Order: sequence, then structure tokens, then C-alpha cells
Amino acid sequence: SFIWANLTQGLPINDMKISPLAALKHGNVDPSPSFGSDISLPNPFIVEEHWDQAIEDMENQYRIALKGAFSERQSIKSVTLENEQNLQGNNLYDPDDRSLPEPTPINQRLFPDLYFGWGSAECTHTNREIIRNRLMATILNRLAHNYCIIESTETEISHKDHEQNVFAVKMKSTDEHTITSAKNFVKVLIKAGHKIEVCPRSTITTFGLAACIKEEDGSWTNVPLALVFKTGYEDKNKRAVHVAAPHGGLDLDISGPLVGDHNRCNIQFYIAIEGLCGWHSNHNSNVPWIKPVSSTEPYSVEMALDAVHMASLLSYTFNAIGTDQNLPFGGYGVLGLCNDTAALLDQALRGTTGMYPLFSTGRFLIHISNRLMVLRKNFMSAKNPKLLEAEIDALQRLLTASITIGSDLHAGPANIIDGAKRYLCRLSEVCTFQLQKESKDIILAMLEDYEAYIKIKEK
Repeated sequence: SFIWANLTQGLPINDMKISPLAALKHGNVDPSPSFGSDISLPNPFIVEEHWDQAIEDMENQYRIALKGAFSERQSIKSVTLENEQNLQGNNLYDPDDRSLPEPTPINQRLFPDLYFGWGSAECTHTNREIIRNRLMATILNRLAHNYCIIESTETEISHKDHEQNVFAVKMKSTDEHTITSAKNFVKVLIKAGHKIEVCPRSTITTFGLAACIKEEDGSWTNVPLALVFKTGYEDKNKRAVHVAAPHGGLDLDISGPLVGDHNRCNIQFYIAIEGLCGWHSNHNSNVPWIKPVSSTEPYSVEMALDAVHMASLLSYTFNAIGTDQNLPFGGYGVLGLCNDTAALLDQALRGTTGMYPLFSTGRFLIHISNRLMVLRKNFMSAKNPKLLEAEIDALQRLLTASITIGSDLHAGPANIIDGAKRYLCRLSEVCTFQLQKESKDIILAMLEDYEAYIKIKEK
């Protein structure tokens, strides 16, 4: 379905201009203008001096891009802010704007009132909040790339993207110590008065495809869409259980002095179809059927910090495999989909996960396990392994998760109880589609039957 979505929207297939590891070092795979290319980030990045300046510089880049597109009467699809088609006079960029692109007609003769687009719906975040999200994601991804440098320098392993200088962060220029890991950066943010919430969540996705109807009075009515497929589960009456394709990830929500009292910073960890496994801005169209659903309770602060730490190690592992094996989409689709990366972290932290479906293939799960083993072994034999004790422990937990995590590629009696429970975890209280409600009823009945049999067997 993700290939179909890309083909229908005219996006290039496997057109990664840089390797996944290079993208991690860059910090993002955002279209231009982006941090790292149009806006360089100093090293060390001093939050007190560089944070607001980086956001201001990026906003100026968008103003330039929008003015250029407007003056030349060109399409501005390459400009990624959500107000890209809302151009009025010379005020082309509004930092507080939440508008989405104007709907476009599908076929005026066959469907005169049916349009592609989100109608009058708005984005969940303002333009400035999206830039702030992307800056935070870029910083955390660059800090994750430090593990590439550490493995190279500690074990004399050569990587294409190896360099001696790690990316570092300071809160103030007068700080004695620099921060070189994502976990320590988030820990310092907490000490500085920020609040964080980390939780695996998922939403219904259509890979950006949306539809709406233009009413006679000029208003818009949204048409909920979903990419639906069979799970493989069927009841005694051969009724199939269907699932709407989800987008899932590990949410990191930050509030506090850095983002302002009434603002927020929301990023999400997952492997993206653009080829980077890492942190990305977590903004969506604000419509009711794609509201995020938590697969468990938000993590405690300690678990949240461990999750950020493991995310860095998993990011490096996935991107290293994608680079070494030159995988299509950087490994998206074979190493797993967005859901799978969050599920691995959740499994490593809690010993179980509520994410559904899990699509990592057996062959590439073995590659993930093998690479985690190699990284752990390399850290254990490093010049100073005591400095890497926390990493070695985190890698052990990730390795255990990669070996014990389930898969939904092949539905069968052996995994129906676990699969059914995870299926139900990702459903919102109110089902948008009738097929969701019917499938929920079917799988609930199947779960009851199989659990009843297990209880009888145990007696």
C-alpha cells in the first residue's frame, strides 16, 4: 500500500540522494529548506544562543522560498509548510498559521464536487511549532549519530560517515560539560524545568491522501479514508477481521521554557519512507478519525529517558543496516514499518507491546539482531568499556526484544491471543468505519473462545 501511495502521488521510488547514516548525521530528510543544509547548526550547539536564532533563520528561508515561488508563478509543492498555498499579497509566511493546502478537484466532469484535500480542516501545529519540532528532531538525530563515531573510534571500524568530532550540545556557553547523547540532553531539559511525556501511539494513515466534498454554500465536508487490508484472522463463519493501515511511532512531547508557556514541541520516533529511522516532527491534519491512540500508559520519567536512549541506539542500528546493505527506502518495508520501530522500543522497555500490526520480516529481524549483537560486542571490547556500560545494557534489552517480539505477517492460532489484544489496543473508543466496528466484534469473540480453551487446557 505504501508503494501504491507513492506511485499515485508521483513521489520518487527509492530516490535517496544520501545514505541512511548520512541522513542521520545530517539530522533529517526534510525537503529544502531544512536544518543542516539551508541552515547550518553550530557544533557545539548552545541552546541559549542558537535555538531561537536557528528558528528565525529557518523562517527567513521559508519567506525567501515562498516569495520566489509567488513571483515566478511556480508551483510551491517543494515548500513544506502547511500554509504553502495560502498566499496573500506580500505576507507569504505567517508563523501562527495552521491552514492546509487548498483542495484540488479530482474530476470536474465525473465528480464535480469531490476534491483531494482536507477541506477547511487545519493542521495540529502552527508553522513555527513545526519548525521547532524539526529543530528538536534534528538535534536528537545528530546526537544519535555520535554512536557511529564512537563505534568507529573505539573499535577502529571504518564507516563512510566517520569523523572525529561528535555533535555536542550545551545549554549555556559557560557550561563546563557538553552533552553528547540524546538521553542526557532530555535529562538536562527536565532539570531546566521542562516536562516530557513519552508514549507509543498510532493513528489511521492514508499516506497523505485525503478527500472532501464542496457543499452548495461553499463549505467543506471531509470524507474519512483508510487503506484497509485483511489481518488473516477469520471466525467460524469465515468473517474476516480487517485493519485500517496505521502510522505509529514513539511520541516525545516537550513543554517548558524552551518552547514557551503556551506552545509545545511534539516529535515522534519511527522509520520513515524517506529512508531515515529517527525523530521526526509529529504534526498532522486535525481531523477526528486520525487522532492518536496510545497503546499503553505514558512512560514514567525513568522509562522515558531509557526510551530516548534506546531510540538513539536503534536509530543507529537501522540506519547502519540500511546503509551497509543499500536497502530500498533505507530499509523501510523490510526492516519494518513505522509501527515496528516503536514496538521494538516498547518491547525492550516493558517486555511486551500493544502496537499492531508488526511487519518486520523474519530475515531482516535476524539482521537487526545480528547488528545489535555486533554493536554490543564492539562496545564491550572498547578501549574503555566502563564508559559504555549504559549502552551495553540498553543494547542487551533491545537484542532481547528483537528476538522475542512477535509478527503479524502470518496470522495463526499460535499468535491469535497476543495479536488480538494488540489489535484491540490500537482501536479508538469510537470506530470511524463500520468495518472497524464489525472487525472489533469478530476479534473480541475469537479472543474469548481461544482464552476459554487455554483456561480449560491449563486446568
